[in-house]
Amino acid sequence: MTRRTPRPRGAGREHIRASPLLAALFLAAACGATAPEPEHGEPSRCTATCDEVALRGPLAATAIDGSRVLVVARSLDGRVLVGEATVDDGRWDPASLRFRALDAGEEPPLQPDEPVALDALADAHHLATTRDERGLLAAWADDDGVHVARVAADGRLDSRRTVDDGTRDGEPAHRIGASLALIGGAAPLVAYQDQTDGTLVVADLDPRTPPRTFRSPDRTRAMHVALVRLRGGPAFALDLAAVPGPRARYELLATRIR
Repeated sequence: MTRRTPRPRGAGREHIRASPLLAALFLAAACGATAPEPEHGEPSRCTATCDEVALRGPLAATAIDGSRVLVVARSLDGRVLVGEATVDDGRWDPASLRFRALDAGEEPPLQPDEPVALDALADAHHLATTRDERGLLAAWADDDGVHVARVAADGRLDSRRTVDDGTRDGEPAHRIGASLALIGGAAPLVAYQDQTDGTLVVADLDPRTPPRTFRSPDRTRAMHVALVRLRGGPAFALDLAAVPGPRARYELLATRIR
């Protein structure tokens, strides 16, 4: 049986515009200009300098401490880009993120998570796994929506929960689950793309809390997604949004989600 793997909406628009500055200096600035401070849940946007950063996915991010985040992406020509962003008083500082291209042979400090292969989820369209103090946690997308479960030592799925079945008020069911990302802990979060309308969706395991949708005008959100939770502080969803234009490009957005 051929396994169907839906692509993120906008797939094929893989890169933002290449920069001669980046190519010459191996150094780029993302979100390098001053931007208005976002409200909770509103993305910190890259501004004009982002046109000069040849970003593409996949994204990876981790907290260095309570106020700094390490971000890893790739350049248009496939080089690994590493940058550090600052979070000040719960707000992502878009002017703080600077990317450096690693030298040949230099090991990246962080790799995008590779999901653990699970026989029980062999037919999932998308899969993400993470380990926390309670063990292995899995999130996956299939024809019935996006689900989260704990994984027992023998591979069985425990406490399975559907966090989003794709239904939207007054609309046909949406295709969801591309660009899946997951963080565990006491309050797990899962983020993914709604391919039908090109938005970022974030859900948790509380059945009383509906998934939250984040959209941006004239942007296809969540082409690639990474989640990061600062130590003792807020959590952010980082996503690459496709920007329309003569040359398709990406914009890096950081949205506070908790």
